[in-house]
Parts: sequence; C-alpha cells; structure tokens
Amino acid sequence: MTTKWIDDLLVLQEADMRIRNLKSRLELLPKEKLKLENELEAEKKALSDARSASQKIEMDIKRVESEIKSFNDRIRDIQSKSAMVKKNDEYQAMLSEIANIKAKISDLETAEIELFDTFEEAKSVFSVYEKGFAEKEKNIKAGIKELDEITAEIKEEISRVQTSRPPLELRIDANVLHEYNRLLPGKGTPMVKLQDGICDNCHLRITPQTLNETRKHSLIRCDNCSHLVYLDD
Repeated sequence: MTTKWIDDLLVLQEADMRIRNLKSRLELLPKEKLKLENELEAEKKALSDARSASQKIEMDIKRVESEIKSFNDRIRDIQSKSAMVKKNDEYQAMLSEIANIKAKISDLETAEIELFDTFEEAKSVFSVYEKGFAEKEKNIKAGIKELDEITAEIKEEISRVQTSRPPLELRIDANVLHEYNRLLPGKGTPMVKLQDGICDNCHLRITPQTLNETRKHSLIRCDNCSHLVYLDD
C-alpha cells in the first residue's frame, strides 16, 4: 500500500508518460506520410515514364514512315524525269540513285517492323501501369488521409492530457514536484517501483538503508540512477 503523495505523483506520471508516448508517435508520422507521398510520386513517375516510352516509339515510327514517304516521292520524281534523259551514263546514274534509295527504304522498313514490335511491348507495359495505378493511388491517398486523421487525433489527445496536468500538480508537494520535474526530461519514468530491493529503472539493488527509508514512504532516490523510488507493499 502506498501513501497519498505517491499515489498523486503516479497519477501525474501516468499523464506525463501518456504525453511522452503520444509525442513520440507524433514525431514518426511525418516520416510515414513522406514515405507514402514518395511512393505515390514513384508510381506517377513509373506511369509517366511508361507513357513517354510508348509515345517516343510512336513518334519514331511516324518519323520512319515520313522518311519512307520522302524516299518514295524522290523515286517517283526521278522516274518522272527519266523520259528526258538522253545519255546512257545519266540514265545509269539515275538507276543507281533509285537503287540506293530503295536500299535505304528497305532498311527503314526493317527498322519500322522492329519499332512496331517494340511499340506493342511498350503499350502493354503502359497498359499494366495504367490499370494498376488508379488502385494504388487510391490506397496510398487513403493511407495519407488516415495519417492526417491520426495526427489530428494525437494532437487533440496531447492537448487534453496537458490541460489535465496543472490540477494534478497542485495536489503534490512543491519539493516533490521539483524533484519529479527535474527527472522528467530524462529516459524512463521519474519515479519507479522497487522490486525485491531492485530499482525498476537501472535494475540495480539499492542499499539496505535506502530500502528502510523507502518503507517510510519518504522522498527517496535510487543510490545508482537517482530516480525516485517507492514501495508498493
């Protein structure tokens, strides 16, 4: 059984540990939100890259088609002037030019076929990204919204608990409160229970003299870590 000042201090400590835990959780939320936001941006980029890749190949196909058309137009232009060619060497030069152009057209047509195959693959990749993106975006945005709601709830809870703190402090002796508040910024809880003469904070045994003083429910510190200690007997 504990005395009243210990009970009152434990109530205050419970409130402070609640605030500490809530603040610790609150500190993690921005990182979690940023992770989701980065994940969403990565999904958007993947979709955009897939779209751009498909569009680039489509533009390459149109460029090749345009070059083929230009070469065919050139052949027709040469052929239309063939009737005016009188000299054999000029005629042979014309035929050679047409042959060279046809060879270029053949190479372009081969490249065009390869581009069409690549285009189909790129369209398929884009289609997969496009179909999956909407669901991924929905889930990620839902996660971000949930984190925002949790953030608001935690801030509200911190405010509520902090508001309850001053009345709790008024119930505690000024000297006790001073010692408690001095320890509060450190690790662990300012006041800890003794278990078989061992401090719950540092897990070291206190001296018999300190243990006897603790049995009187006095304001006692651990011999090792200086945290306030009490017995619940």
